[in-house]
Amino acid sequence: PTGGELVLIISAKDAFGNLAVNTQTSLLSISTSPSVSSSGPDYTGGFSTYKASLFPTNSGLLSISVRYNGQLIGTGTAYQASIFTGRNAIDATKTYAFGFPTSVAGSSSHFYIQAVDNQNIPLVTGGSTFTMAVLSGQNISSISALFSTTDSSAGWYKVSFSPTISGTYSVSLSLSSGTALSNSPVTLEVNPGPLNALGSTISGDGLTVSTSESLASFVIHSRDQFGNLRPYDPSVGAAFSASILGRAPANTSLSDYKNGTYTVSYNITV
Repeated sequence: PTGGELVLIISAKDAFGNLAVNTQTSLLSISTSPSVSSSGPDYTGGFSTYKASLFPTNSGLLSISVRYNGQLIGTGTAYQASIFTGRNAIDATKTYAFGFPTSVAGSSSHFYIQAVDNQNIPLVTGGSTFTMAVLSGQNISSISALFSTTDSSAGWYKVSFSPTISGTYSVSLSLSSGTALSNSPVTLEVNPGPLNALGSTISGDGLTVSTSESLASFVIHSRDQFGNLRPYDPSVGAAFSASILGRAPANTSLSDYKNGTYTVSYNITV
């Protein structure tokens, strides 16, 4: 493959096919077309055996000529070697992320990155580093610091994050060199966490002021423990209840607006 070592083993023989014992290493030579870096031939220490190494950097057909004292050896013609593109270099424009979850605020989530070379072949080794940047969404600086990457050393990477702010985020993914991955940016959805009574809030004049025989009200904002407003959830309405305590009885009702807010209305009759 490109970037690798192509090894040639040369056995020196006489005209009758017998291993030669008086071969002069200085008379052995190797040439290639196109030209590539090489080393040798060198005596291996084995009987009449020599080694040469070629280091191709481009894919394609490589013509190799081995000569002794200027004459082609072997078949009398140049050898042809096919050089293919190696799988030792990641190509960001082929590499992709996958497995995007719908996350829940406060819970750990993850997706994956598969490293691919420029021949669109998945890599089976690790060693690459990636950067993530949130392009849009709520509280960008906060969520950007939550990403961590684990290298499987098998060509894929696990990206973990534990968001606390709900919303839709556009996230760019790139190699540490700055080259974006093939499907960057990606979209991550973060839903609010479970209803939290202490995290929920109430507001409105009806909390402090009420007139006899007049309808008063206040609003409950359904939130999780991080303060994210929860969307409509048919199971949540029953979770809220309101009672008015005082010297006079009060009629109360709870209205669900299907958007995470609930209005409590009451009427003091005396």
